[in-house]
Amino acid sequence: MSEPSPSALSTSARGWTLASAALGLVPLLLQLPTVLAAIIGVVAVVTALVSRQRVLAAPLRLLLVLGMLAAIYWQMGARPGRDTGCALLAAMLALKSSELRSLRDARSLLGFALFSPFAAFLLDQGPTTMGLAVLAALTALLTLQRLAHAEGQAPTPRLGLQLRGIGRLIALGLPLALAGFWLFPRLSEPLWGIPERAVGKPGLSDQMEPDQWLDLMADDNPALRVQFFGPIPAPEQRYWRGPVMTQFDGRVWSQSHGSAGRPPPAVTRSGPRWDYQIDYEPTDRQQLVALDLPLQAPPGSDLGADHSLRSRTSLTALTRWRLQSAPAGSYVDALSPYQRRQALQLPEGFNPRTATLARQWRAEAGSDDAAIVRRALDWIRARFAYTLTTPLPGRDGVDEFLFDQQAG
Repeated sequence: MSEPSPSALSTSARGWTLASAALGLVPLLLQLPTVLAAIIGVVAVVTALVSRQRVLAAPLRLLLVLGMLAAIYWQMGARPGRDTGCALLAAMLALKSSELRSLRDARSLLGFALFSPFAAFLLDQGPTTMGLAVLAALTALLTLQRLAHAEGQAPTPRLGLQLRGIGRLIALGLPLALAGFWLFPRLSEPLWGIPERAVGKPGLSDQMEPDQWLDLMADDNPALRVQFFGPIPAPEQRYWRGPVMTQFDGRVWSQSHGSAGRPPPAVTRSGPRWDYQIDYEPTDRQQLVALDLPLQAPPGSDLGADHSLRSRTSLTALTRWRLQSAPAGSYVDALSPYQRRQALQLPEGFNPRTATLARQWRAEAGSDDAAIVRRALDWIRARFAYTLTTPLPGRDGVDEFLFDQQAG
């Protein structure tokens, strides 16, 4: 009975390698458009399962590559840049498992997978990305150790000993990494002069959370330019409608996922109609603003059920839009029961002091909504201070703002 080749990949080693590659892919997928990330994830899983028994035929691999390129073009367009490059990296990593046969293939896949969390740092440096990247790197190092023992046909040591060895490797490399961080200069602009999301200009988002919009407040560059054709609205009628955020998870306000798929309520025109054009500065985002209320979506954009406008592609260059709006007073339709439930729904277990105060005011004011609004505004005007330097909020950030900091 012949012994297995030292270069053959066991089932256990293959599982560890695929798990490490998947962990490396996750932080990058979280930075890509949702549809594209789902496509790449599904292709990665299917490719790993199908190629478990045999190598995929060359025509099939070519078809998968072309399909991935088409999906990236569909979601991101033909613009070169960091976002597109990261999407290509994720797509190639998803297809790389089709070549996994030997220990050499496993090492190649692991080395390639380690680029994925590093690429995710080019798009986001938040704690979630950091945690996932550290987990992916540790798992890859652990898998490389197991591959080395498999190649030498040595027994795999206990997990504790393997982790101890990885800790020694990190301890040896950490001083060099710190020296590189402090001694090597960092470029303030992209190396090839291509606009990137990591240095993108401030712009509106479909989410809002504490401290996220400070860059907008501190930035005095023009965001858009407006030219009216005909009557110009009075100052009190120049309300600009941007993203309408009706969902709240305890920390983050966001747009309703269903608003983009439903037509907006009809607008009864009971006054002048304004005809104008807007020149938007590039923001690398898709959210648009329009004079309240826009009557229809211009070509290349969509009008949601909340009358907010969204471009179908990211605003990577100066763009011009021709719009028509009617006075806000002409909007006479009431919210549907579904919209009202969404707007009033709050998560359980967050900001208990605020919830208690709201129930107290409702009990005292009854159905008089205007009285509650006046009471809240009077309270804020009497007690609160304006500042751009507030500490990061905790889990109950609304409670901290209203009762502790009272500044923002």
